[in-house]
Amino acid sequence: MKILLKDIKYLDFKSTNMIEASIGIENGRISFIGDIPSDFIYDEIIYGNRKVAMPGIFNAHTHIPMTLLRNYSDDQNLWSWLNDYIWPMEKKLKADDIYWGAMLGLAELIKFGTTCFVDMYFYIDKIGEALYESGMRGFISRGLIGNEDSDYKQLQETEDFLKKWDGEANGRIRGMVGPHAPYTCSSEYLLKAIELSEKYDTSIHIHLSESINEVEESIRKYGLTPTENMERIGLFKRNTLAAHCVQLTDRDIEILSENNVNILYNPISNMKLGNGFARIKDIKRSGINIALGTDGCASNNNMSLLEEIKILALINKGLEADPTIIPAIEALQIASANGIKAVGLEDELGSIEIGKKADLTILDLNKIQTTPINNEISSLVYSLQSDNIYSTIVDGKILMKNFEYYTLDIEKIMYNINRISERLSL
Repeated sequence: MKILLKDIKYLDFKSTNMIEASIGIENGRISFIGDIPSDFIYDEIIYGNRKVAMPGIFNAHTHIPMTLLRNYSDDQNLWSWLNDYIWPMEKKLKADDIYWGAMLGLAELIKFGTTCFVDMYFYIDKIGEALYESGMRGFISRGLIGNEDSDYKQLQETEDFLKKWDGEANGRIRGMVGPHAPYTCSSEYLLKAIELSEKYDTSIHIHLSESINEVEESIRKYGLTPTENMERIGLFKRNTLAAHCVQLTDRDIEILSENNVNILYNPISNMKLGNGFARIKDIKRSGINIALGTDGCASNNNMSLLEEIKILALINKGLEADPTIIPAIEALQIASANGIKAVGLEDELGSIEIGKKADLTILDLNKIQTTPINNEISSLVYSLQSDNIYSTIVDGKILMKNFEYYTLDIEKIMYNINRISERLSL
Protein backbone atom coordinates (compact mmCIF):
# COMPACT_ATOMS: atom_id res chain seq x y z
CA MET A 1 0.00 0.00 0.00
CA LYS A 2 1.17 3.50 -0.87
CA ILE A 3 -0.17 6.32 1.30
CA LEU A 4 0.23 10.04 0.73
CA LEU A 5 -0.07 12.53 3.57
CA LYS A 6 -0.41 15.70 1.52
CA ASP A 7 0.77 19.03 2.90
CA ILE A 8 0.48 17.86 6.50
CA LYS A 9 2.14 19.22 9.61
CA TYR A 10 4.19 16.67 11.49
CA LEU A 11 5.74 16.62 14.94
CA ASP A 12 9.54 16.52 14.89
CA PHE A 13 10.97 15.56 18.27
CA LYS A 14 14.52 16.58 17.31
CA SER A 15 13.63 20.20 16.65
CA THR A 16 10.57 20.06 18.97
CA ASN A 17 8.69 21.85 16.21
CA MET A 18 5.87 21.28 13.77
CA ILE A 19 7.03 21.02 10.16
CA GLU A 20 4.75 21.11 7.12
CA ALA A 21 5.47 18.78 4.21
CA SER A 22 4.03 15.96 2.16
CA ILE A 23 4.95 12.49 3.43
CA GLY A 24 4.99 9.33 1.34
CA ILE A 25 4.58 5.83 2.74
CA GLU A 26 5.57 2.79 0.69
CA ASN A 27 6.37 -0.83 1.60
CA GLY A 28 5.67 -0.07 5.24
CA ARG A 29 8.18 2.76 5.52
CA ILE A 30 8.40 6.49 5.06
CA SER A 31 9.72 6.88 1.51
CA PHE A 32 9.93 10.66 1.22
CA ILE A 33 9.28 13.89 3.10
CA GLY A 34 8.84 17.02 0.98
CA ASP A 35 8.24 17.17 -2.75
CA ILE A 36 6.05 14.40 -4.14
CA PRO A 37 7.94 12.30 -6.73
CA SER A 38 6.25 12.32 -10.11
CA ASP A 39 6.10 8.51 -10.18
CA PHE A 40 4.50 8.14 -6.72
CA ILE A 41 1.01 6.73 -7.32
CA TYR A 42 -0.83 6.45 -4.01
CA ASP A 43 -3.58 4.05 -2.93
CA GLU A 44 -4.78 6.26 -0.08
CA ILE A 45 -4.49 9.99 0.52
CA ILE A 46 -4.91 12.03 3.70
CA TYR A 47 -5.08 15.77 3.16
CA GLY A 48 -3.25 17.84 5.71
CA ASN A 49 -5.81 20.58 6.27
CA ARG A 50 -5.62 21.22 10.06
CA LYS A 51 -4.21 17.73 10.57
CA VAL A 52 -1.05 16.70 12.39
CA ALA A 53 1.03 13.53 12.01
CA MET A 54 3.03 12.36 14.99
CA PRO A 55 5.13 9.28 15.73
CA GLY A 56 2.71 6.60 16.86
CA ILE A 57 1.31 6.70 20.38
CA PHE A 58 2.89 3.95 22.50
CA ASN A 59 0.94 2.35 25.38
CA ALA A 60 3.77 0.98 27.48
CA HIS A 61 1.80 -1.11 29.98
CA THR A 62 -1.51 -2.85 29.34
CA HIS A 63 -3.50 -6.00 30.00
CA ILE A 64 -5.70 -5.77 26.92
CA PRO A 65 -8.07 -8.72 27.56
CA MET A 66 -9.09 -7.00 30.81
CA THR A 67 -11.59 -5.06 28.72
CA LEU A 68 -13.76 -7.99 29.83
CA LEU A 69 -13.52 -6.72 33.44
CA ARG A 70 -14.15 -3.05 32.72
CA ASN A 71 -16.03 -1.42 35.64
CA TYR A 72 -16.24 -4.79 37.39
CA SER A 73 -14.48 -3.79 40.62
CA ASP A 74 -13.91 -0.13 41.36
CA ASP A 75 -13.13 1.89 44.49
CA GLN A 76 -11.02 -0.89 46.04
CA ASN A 77 -7.46 -0.93 47.29
CA LEU A 78 -4.95 -2.97 45.29
CA TRP A 79 -4.91 -6.03 47.55
CA SER A 80 -8.67 -6.37 47.86
CA TRP A 81 -9.07 -5.58 44.17
CA LEU A 82 -6.65 -8.37 43.19
CA ASN A 83 -7.44 -11.05 45.76
CA ASP A 84 -11.19 -10.63 46.21
CA TYR A 85 -12.28 -9.65 42.73
CA ILE A 86 -9.85 -9.81 39.82
CA TRP A 87 -8.01 -13.10 40.39
CA PRO A 88 -11.20 -15.07 41.26
CA MET A 89 -12.96 -13.74 38.16
CA GLU A 90 -9.94 -14.41 35.93
CA LYS A 91 -10.15 -18.10 36.89
CA LYS A 92 -13.46 -18.22 35.01
CA LEU A 93 -11.98 -16.92 31.76
CA LYS A 94 -11.45 -19.31 28.85
CA ALA A 95 -9.09 -19.09 25.88
CA ASP A 96 -11.90 -17.89 23.59
CA ASP A 97 -12.77 -15.16 26.09
CA ILE A 98 -9.20 -13.90 25.99
CA TYR A 99 -9.24 -13.74 22.20
CA TRP A 100 -12.35 -11.56 22.15
CA GLY A 101 -11.21 -9.47 25.09
CA ALA A 102 -7.97 -8.83 23.25
CA MET A 103 -9.86 -7.95 20.09
CA LEU A 104 -11.91 -5.36 21.98
CA GLY A 105 -8.74 -4.02 23.59
CA LEU A 106 -7.04 -3.71 20.22
CA ALA A 107 -10.06 -1.89 18.80
CA GLU A 108 -9.87 0.56 21.68
CA LEU A 109 -6.14 1.10 21.26
CA ILE A 110 -6.58 1.76 17.55
CA LYS A 111 -9.46 4.17 18.25
CA PHE A 112 -7.18 6.20 20.52
CA GLY A 113 -4.37 6.36 17.96
CA THR A 114 -2.11 3.79 19.59
CA THR A 115 0.30 2.03 17.23
CA CYS A 116 2.25 -0.15 19.67
CA PHE A 117 1.75 -1.54 23.18
CA VAL A 118 3.34 -3.74 25.83
CA ASP A 119 1.04 -6.36 27.36
CA MET A 120 0.97 -8.95 30.13
CA TYR A 121 -1.74 -11.58 30.53
CA PHE A 122 -2.47 -15.28 29.99
CA TYR A 123 -3.68 -17.47 27.10
CA ILE A 124 -1.16 -15.40 25.18
CA ASP A 125 -1.37 -17.55 22.05
CA LYS A 126 -4.90 -16.16 21.65
CA ILE A 127 -3.58 -12.63 22.11
CA GLY A 128 -1.05 -13.39 19.38
CA GLU A 129 -3.86 -14.43 17.04
CA ALA A 130 -5.81 -11.25 17.72
CA LEU A 131 -2.71 -9.12 17.29
CA TYR A 132 -1.88 -10.78 13.98
CA GLU A 133 -5.39 -10.18 12.61
CA SER A 134 -5.67 -6.58 13.83
CA GLY A 135 -2.53 -5.24 12.15
CA MET A 136 -1.33 -3.67 15.41
CA ARG A 137 2.22 -3.81 16.78
CA GLY A 138 2.67 -5.31 20.24
CA PHE A 139 5.00 -6.90 22.76
CA ILE A 140 3.30 -9.79 24.57
CA SER A 141 4.30 -11.45 27.83
CA ARG A 142 2.69 -14.23 29.82
CA GLY A 143 2.10 -13.01 33.39
CA LEU A 144 4.24 -15.42 35.43
CA ILE A 145 3.34 -16.35 38.99
CA GLY A 146 5.18 -19.09 40.81
CA ASN A 147 7.74 -20.38 43.29
CA GLU A 148 10.33 -23.12 43.50
CA ASP A 149 7.57 -25.74 43.79
CA SER A 150 5.75 -24.62 40.65
CA ASP A 151 5.58 -26.88 37.59
CA TYR A 152 6.96 -24.11 35.32
CA LYS A 153 4.01 -24.53 32.97
CA GLN A 154 3.70 -20.75 32.62
CA LEU A 155 7.36 -20.47 31.68
CA GLN A 156 6.76 -23.12 29.03
CA GLU A 157 3.81 -21.11 27.70
CA THR A 158 6.15 -18.13 27.40
CA GLU A 159 8.74 -20.17 25.54
CA ASP A 160 6.09 -21.62 23.23
CA PHE A 161 4.91 -18.10 22.41
CA LEU A 162 8.45 -16.91 21.70
CA LYS A 163 9.05 -19.85 19.37
CA LYS A 164 5.78 -19.41 17.49
CA TRP A 165 5.20 -15.66 17.42
CA ASP A 166 8.30 -13.62 18.16
CA GLY A 167 9.14 -11.63 15.02
CA GLU A 168 6.06 -12.71 13.09
CA ALA A 169 3.95 -10.40 10.90
CA ASN A 170 6.98 -8.50 9.63
CA GLY A 171 8.15 -8.00 13.20
CA ARG A 172 4.85 -6.55 14.45
CA ILE A 173 4.53 -9.30 17.06
CA ARG A 174 7.25 -9.63 19.69
CA GLY A 175 7.49 -11.51 22.94
CA MET A 176 8.83 -10.68 26.38
CA VAL A 177 9.31 -12.60 29.61
CA GLY A 178 6.81 -11.28 32.14
CA PRO A 179 7.21 -12.20 35.81
CA HIS A 180 4.13 -10.61 37.34
CA ALA A 181 5.79 -9.01 40.36
CA PRO A 182 8.39 -9.67 43.06
CA TYR A 183 5.61 -10.52 45.52
CA THR A 184 4.07 -13.19 43.29
CA CYS A 185 7.33 -14.86 42.20
CA SER A 186 9.95 -16.43 44.45
CA SER A 187 13.62 -15.66 43.88
CA GLU A 188 14.13 -19.16 42.46
CA TYR A 189 11.27 -18.70 40.03
CA LEU A 190 12.54 -15.29 38.96
CA LEU A 191 15.94 -16.83 38.21
CA LYS A 192 14.20 -19.23 35.81
CA ALA A 193 12.49 -16.26 34.14
CA ILE A 194 15.84 -14.51 33.79
CA GLU A 195 17.33 -17.63 32.19
CA LEU A 196 14.48 -17.72 29.66
CA SER A 197 15.00 -14.05 28.84
CA GLU A 198 18.70 -14.73 28.25
CA LYS A 199 17.98 -17.78 26.09
CA TYR A 200 15.75 -15.81 23.70
CA ASP A 201 17.47 -12.44 24.16
CA THR A 202 14.26 -10.70 25.07
CA SER A 203 13.25 -8.07 27.61
CA ILE A 204 11.70 -8.47 31.06
CA HIS A 205 8.28 -6.90 31.79
CA ILE A 206 7.41 -6.72 35.50
CA HIS A 207 5.27 -4.79 38.01
CA LEU A 208 7.57 -3.13 40.55
CA SER A 209 6.97 -1.18 43.77
CA GLU A 210 3.35 -0.45 42.91
CA SER A 211 2.14 -0.01 46.51
CA ILE A 212 3.46 0.70 49.97
CA ASN A 213 2.23 -2.73 51.15
CA GLU A 214 4.42 -4.40 48.54
CA VAL A 215 7.48 -2.48 49.74
CA GLU A 216 6.81 -3.16 53.44
CA GLU A 217 6.29 -6.89 52.80
CA SER A 218 9.54 -7.10 50.82
CA ILE A 219 11.49 -5.38 53.58
CA ARG A 220 9.93 -7.70 56.18
CA LYS A 221 10.72 -10.82 54.12
CA TYR A 222 14.11 -9.96 52.59
CA GLY A 223 15.35 -6.86 54.41
CA LEU A 224 15.35 -5.21 50.97
CA THR A 225 12.95 -3.10 48.91
CA PRO A 226 11.55 -4.83 45.79
CA THR A 227 13.99 -2.86 43.64
CA GLU A 228 16.97 -3.80 45.83
CA ASN A 229 15.86 -7.42 45.77
CA MET A 230 15.54 -7.51 41.98
CA GLU A 231 19.03 -6.08 41.67
CA ARG A 232 20.29 -8.74 44.09
CA ILE A 233 19.02 -11.62 41.99
CA GLY A 234 20.24 -10.08 38.71
CA LEU A 235 16.93 -9.24 37.04
CA PHE A 236 18.19 -5.86 35.85
CA LYS A 237 20.99 -7.43 33.83
CA ARG A 238 18.29 -7.90 31.23
CA ASN A 239 16.59 -4.93 29.53
CA THR A 240 13.79 -4.35 32.02
CA LEU A 241 10.46 -2.57 31.69
CA ALA A 242 9.19 -1.94 35.22
CA ALA A 243 5.55 -0.92 35.55
CA HIS A 244 4.40 1.63 38.14
CA CYS A 245 7.46 2.24 40.40
CA VAL A 246 5.31 4.43 42.64
CA GLN A 247 6.95 3.71 45.98
CA LEU A 248 10.68 4.22 45.37
CA THR A 249 13.40 5.19 47.81
CA ASP A 250 16.35 7.38 46.85
CA ARG A 251 18.47 4.23 46.62
CA ASP A 252 15.85 2.52 44.44
CA ILE A 253 16.04 5.39 41.97
CA GLU A 254 19.83 5.15 41.91
CA ILE A 255 19.64 1.40 41.21
CA LEU A 256 17.12 1.81 38.39
CA SER A 257 19.24 4.55 36.84
CA GLU A 258 22.50 2.59 37.14
CA ASN A 259 20.87 -0.42 35.45
CA ASN A 260 19.09 1.53 32.68
CA VAL A 261 15.70 0.20 33.78
CA ASN A 262 12.71 1.70 31.95
CA ILE A 263 9.85 2.92 34.14
CA LEU A 264 6.33 2.44 32.77
CA TYR A 265 4.29 5.20 34.38
CA ASN A 266 0.52 4.66 34.87
CA PRO A 267 -0.77 7.72 36.73
CA ILE A 268 -4.52 7.08 36.39
CA SER A 269 -4.34 3.47 37.59
CA ASN A 270 -2.00 4.48 40.42
CA MET A 271 -4.48 7.12 41.57
CA LYS A 272 -7.55 4.92 41.17
CA LEU A 273 -6.10 2.14 43.33
CA GLY A 274 -4.85 4.64 45.91
CA ASN A 275 -1.21 3.69 45.45
CA GLY A 276 0.17 7.22 45.38
CA PHE A 277 2.24 9.25 42.95
CA ALA A 278 5.52 8.30 41.31
CA ARG A 279 8.46 10.61 42.05
CA ILE A 280 8.66 11.83 38.47
CA LYS A 281 10.81 14.88 39.20
CA ASP A 282 13.48 12.76 40.93
CA ILE A 283 13.17 9.99 38.34
CA LYS A 284 13.66 12.49 35.52
CA ARG A 285 16.66 14.03 37.26
CA SER A 286 18.28 10.59 37.46
CA GLY A 287 18.05 10.14 33.68
CA ILE A 288 15.74 7.11 33.79
CA ASN A 289 13.70 6.54 30.63
CA ILE A 290 9.99 7.05 31.42
CA ALA A 291 7.30 5.60 29.16
CA LEU A 292 3.55 5.93 29.60
CA GLY A 293 0.83 3.30 29.98
CA THR A 294 -2.82 2.99 30.86
CA ASP A 295 -2.69 -0.34 32.72
CA GLY A 296 -5.69 -2.62 32.15
CA CYS A 297 -9.33 -1.63 31.81
CA ALA A 298 -10.15 -3.07 35.23
CA SER A 299 -8.03 -0.39 36.89
CA ASN A 300 -8.30 2.62 34.58
CA ASN A 301 -11.10 2.00 33.02
CA ASN A 302 -10.21 2.66 29.41
CA MET A 303 -7.11 2.59 27.25
CA SER A 304 -7.03 6.20 26.17
CA LEU A 305 -3.44 7.34 26.34
CA LEU A 306 -4.77 10.80 25.48
CA GLU A 307 -6.16 11.05 29.01
CA GLU A 308 -2.93 9.67 30.42
CA ILE A 309 -0.81 12.26 28.57
CA LYS A 310 -2.80 15.15 30.04
CA ILE A 311 -2.78 13.67 33.55
CA LEU A 312 0.96 13.01 33.26
CA ALA A 313 1.59 16.68 32.55
CA LEU A 314 -0.88 18.12 35.05
CA ILE A 315 -0.39 15.94 38.14
CA ASN A 316 3.30 16.58 38.36
CA LYS A 317 2.88 20.33 37.92
CA GLY A 318 0.55 20.29 40.92
CA LEU A 319 2.60 17.93 43.08
CA GLU A 320 5.80 19.88 42.59
CA ALA A 321 4.16 23.33 42.41
CA ASP A 322 6.14 23.73 39.19
CA PRO A 323 4.27 24.28 35.90
CA THR A 324 7.48 23.73 33.92
CA ILE A 325 8.25 20.22 35.21
CA ILE A 326 6.82 18.36 32.17
CA PRO A 327 6.23 20.71 29.23
CA ALA A 328 3.83 19.61 26.50
CA ILE A 329 6.52 18.45 24.07
CA GLU A 330 8.09 16.23 26.73
CA ALA A 331 4.72 14.68 27.61
CA LEU A 332 4.33 13.73 23.94
CA GLN A 333 7.83 12.25 23.83
CA ILE A 334 7.11 10.16 26.94
CA ALA A 335 3.93 8.88 25.28
CA SER A 336 5.63 8.00 22.01
CA ALA A 337 9.40 7.95 21.45
CA ASN A 338 10.23 6.92 25.03
CA GLY A 339 8.17 3.75 24.67
CA ILE A 340 10.05 2.91 21.49
CA LYS A 341 13.32 3.46 23.36
CA ALA A 342 12.18 1.11 26.14
CA VAL A 343 11.80 -1.75 23.65
CA GLY A 344 15.00 -0.91 21.78
CA LEU A 345 13.49 0.05 18.43
CA GLU A 346 14.83 3.62 18.09
CA ASP A 347 16.48 2.79 14.77
CA GLU A 348 13.15 1.68 13.28
CA LEU A 349 10.45 3.75 14.95
CA GLY A 350 9.73 6.72 17.20
CA SER A 351 10.29 9.58 14.79
CA ILE A 352 9.12 10.71 11.36
CA GLU A 353 12.17 10.24 9.14
CA ILE A 354 12.81 8.79 5.70
CA GLY A 355 13.47 5.07 5.94
CA LYS A 356 11.78 4.52 9.27
CA LYS A 357 8.77 2.26 9.66
CA ALA A 358 5.49 4.07 9.17
CA ASP A 359 3.74 3.83 12.55
CA LEU A 360 1.85 7.12 12.73
CA THR A 361 -0.99 8.74 14.61
CA ILE A 362 -2.90 11.29 12.50
CA LEU A 363 -4.75 13.97 14.46
CA ASP A 364 -7.53 16.21 13.19
CA LEU A 365 -7.47 19.57 14.97
CA ASN A 366 -10.55 20.82 13.14
CA LYS A 367 -12.73 20.15 16.18
CA ILE A 368 -14.47 22.39 18.70
CA GLN A 369 -12.10 21.55 21.55
CA THR A 370 -9.00 22.31 19.45
CA THR A 371 -10.23 25.57 17.94
CA PRO A 372 -8.53 28.01 17.67
CA ILE A 373 -5.08 26.53 17.25
CA ASN A 374 -2.90 29.02 19.07
CA ASN A 375 -0.27 26.39 19.87
CA GLU A 376 -0.45 23.03 18.13
CA ILE A 377 1.84 21.16 20.52
CA SER A 378 -0.09 22.41 23.55
CA SER A 379 -3.34 21.39 21.83
CA LEU A 380 -2.11 17.80 21.53
CA VAL A 381 -1.60 17.57 25.30
CA TYR A 382 -4.19 19.78 26.94
CA SER A 383 -7.14 19.89 24.52
CA LEU A 384 -7.20 16.62 22.58
CA GLN A 385 -10.19 14.25 22.77
CA SER A 386 -10.86 10.90 21.12
CA ASP A 387 -12.65 12.48 18.15
CA ASN A 388 -9.38 14.25 17.26
CA ILE A 389 -7.91 10.87 16.28
CA TYR A 390 -8.34 10.77 12.52
CA SER A 391 -6.22 7.78 11.51
CA THR A 392 -4.00 5.09 12.99
CA ILE A 393 -1.28 3.71 10.69
CA VAL A 394 0.92 0.73 11.59
CA ASP A 395 3.64 -0.78 9.43
CA GLY A 396 2.47 1.40 6.56
CA LYS A 397 -1.13 0.14 6.69
CA ILE A 398 -4.20 2.10 7.69
CA LEU A 399 -5.98 0.42 10.61
CA MET A 400 -8.52 3.18 11.16
CA LYS A 401 -9.40 6.29 9.20
CA ASN A 402 -12.12 8.81 9.94
CA PHE A 403 -13.64 6.42 12.52
CA GLU A 404 -13.78 3.52 10.05
CA TYR A 405 -11.89 0.37 11.01
CA TYR A 406 -10.02 -1.30 8.17
CA THR A 407 -9.02 -4.57 9.88
CA LEU A 408 -11.62 -5.26 12.60
CA ASP A 409 -15.31 -6.17 12.61
CA ILE A 410 -16.49 -4.05 15.55
CA GLU A 411 -20.07 -5.35 15.60
CA LYS A 412 -18.84 -8.94 15.77
CA ILE A 413 -16.38 -8.09 18.53
CA MET A 414 -18.99 -6.34 20.68
CA TYR A 415 -21.51 -9.16 20.14
CA ASN A 416 -19.03 -11.70 21.47
CA ILE A 417 -17.97 -9.49 24.38
CA ASN A 418 -21.60 -9.11 25.48
CA ARG A 419 -22.10 -12.86 25.12
CA ILE A 420 -19.10 -13.54 27.39
CA SER A 421 -20.20 -10.90 29.89
CA GLU A 422 -23.60 -12.55 30.22
CA ARG A 423 -21.93 -15.89 30.93
CA LEU A 424 -19.71 -14.38 33.58
CA SER A 425 -22.70 -12.53 35.06
CA LEU A 426 -20.75 -9.31 35.38
